[in-house]
Amino acid sequence: MTGTRDDRLLQSLIRATGEDWSDYVNHAFVSELAAGTLPAASFRHYLMQDYVFLIHFSRAWALGVYTAETLADMRGAAQCCTA
Repeated sequence: MTGTRDDRLLQSLIRATGEDWSDYVNHAFVSELAAGTLPAASFRHYLMQDYVFLIHFSRAWALGVYTAETLADMRGAAQCCTA
């Protein structure tokens, strides 16, 4: 088997998803975005949804820091998205 360990892991995960991965990467939104043909209104809608998601995602991790009982746990929660 060739490729790096990360490459092999990625390929293994992709194979395990069945058709879901193909459906995801070949979705009309992704294809139109890549081709530059996605309507601006669709992209704005995506950005608004993403903004709301990121606000709540940040709040969830902040809650993890706040409720952590040890400094190590606080550091773990605080560093969730820095790697």
